[in-house]
Amino acid sequence: MKPLFAWGFLGALVAAMGPAGAQTQFYWSSSGPIGGLFCTQVVEGAAPAEFTWRDNYLCTNRDIGMRWSSAGAIGGMTCTQIVEGAEPPQYTWRDNYLCLPQGSPLTLRWSSAGTIAGMNCVQMHEGRDPYTWHDNYLCWSERRRTADLLTITKIRNIKPASGLDAAGKFAVGAIGAAISAAGSGGISVGDLYDGARVGIEVGEFLDRQFSGQDDLIVRVDGRQYLPAQGAYFAMQAGQVVYPNIQAAISGAGTIQLIEWDGGSDNDNLGLLTVLGGRSYSGNDIVVVAPDSEDGSVYLISYRVDAGAGNPQAVTPSMMCGTNQCEICWNLDCSGQGRGGMDRDGDKPDLLRCPPQFDEAGFREFDMTWPAEDVYLRICRHKAAR
Repeated sequence: MKPLFAWGFLGALVAAMGPAGAQTQFYWSSSGPIGGLFCTQVVEGAAPAEFTWRDNYLCTNRDIGMRWSSAGAIGGMTCTQIVEGAEPPQYTWRDNYLCLPQGSPLTLRWSSAGTIAGMNCVQMHEGRDPYTWHDNYLCWSERRRTADLLTITKIRNIKPASGLDAAGKFAVGAIGAAISAAGSGGISVGDLYDGARVGIEVGEFLDRQFSGQDDLIVRVDGRQYLPAQGAYFAMQAGQVVYPNIQAAISGAGTIQLIEWDGGSDNDNLGLLTVLGGRSYSGNDIVVVAPDSEDGSVYLISYRVDAGAGNPQAVTPSMMCGTNQCEICWNLDCSGQGRGGMDRDGDKPDLLRCPPQFDEAGFREFDMTWPAEDVYLRICRHKAAR
């Protein structure tokens, strides 16, 4: 983005006005994008060159997934028509729209006759265009965003990722079926010891003494929390840690356990989706690796404090490979490396988006022929628009 040399430069920047409290702020520039902000070009190609619309940008203080269209509303998005009725028909302003992702907490309204009472407004003014742009405003309101605080209080390694014998495969299969039946929030180890639910074989398996070490990574919604530094945390069989990991979540949060592998792709040791919206605790919830070649079993204890999280710290979007997901720092995951994630040419083999995320497309990586192109799945949070 080109820097703006002076915030007071005449005709360059128009800041927002209106009631305080909105987390998102809009800014208008008629002389190029504004450095440090997220800017979308607003251009009508049919306008005469002397009207200088090609250097006009609408900018925000955070990435809200905004797109401009000069050829009608964009399918799958929520669009607001931007029109100046005084413009001659040949300049085709009547099919211009500003669009946001569906479910965005922002509501946009356009006014060609001054600000709208009770809303935040930014003037969109091109001084070279003679058709009454001086009183045109984009106005917006924003739903208050909230977040819960997820705290991972304890992690216990019952069995590291060292494979399973026949008896282990039977027991872990029964555990996996019980976890699937329980749905979000998982199932506690106490429930697994209940013979009426899964059988005595599971209890005998969990009581065995295992050995070995996992090179553990813990992420919540793609953001790594353990280890805070270094490639992995050495987690021995039978070891219990009290990490006090705290993560902001909205709607739900997904904990992922990962086995670091320096020689190949990392391994997925299991996912646990924790529901938000209320304060409660989960104690010794069982997480098993989905692949029997890994065969790990962990217990996770956590606490959810409703409304105590920072909404700005909720993961906005992630990219997911076949075994792990990683946070994106831009909403569309643009300009971001793959972070060593395991890509695949078959999209169904990539991890699915957790329930609090929507699928938002794929990052495609062109490979040298005859190798097939490979992909990473993009997941966009329902609340972090």
